[in-house]
Amino acid sequence: MNRKRKHEKALFAAFLKVEPEFASEALAEWDQPKDERDFPAIVGTSVKRRKVGVEIGEWLNEDEIQAAKQKERVEEEILNVIGDQGPNPTKHIRYVWLHPKDKARIAKQDGNGFLDQLFACVRECDR
Repeated sequence: MNRKRKHEKALFAAFLKVEPEFASEALAEWDQPKDERDFPAIVGTSVKRRKVGVEIGEWLNEDEIQAAKQKERVEEEILNVIGDQGPNPTKHIRYVWLHPKDKARIAKQDGNGFLDQLFACVRECDR
């Protein structure tokens, strides 16, 4: 079973714990279709033998989506400036984690300066 289907199954099981009679009656049985391409994600039968189908969806918070996109853009911009590092020449530093401010930007013309300053800082800390 792939990760998405496991996640959907776990979500539905958790939902049933909170609201076992969400379909106006309890479910006698439920499962996922054998073919993951089938719709809906969950199929079941109520105690009164009614067929029930449930498609698992997600509620998305628009502010969180925008914040995540902004963070990804900043990370991508920094990674593009840093590029491939090759072998690690330091003795005492294995990783460097950057935590940029929310709306940090590196202008193209500042990329080389940023990289020089970053590597100078790493060398100094390694000494």
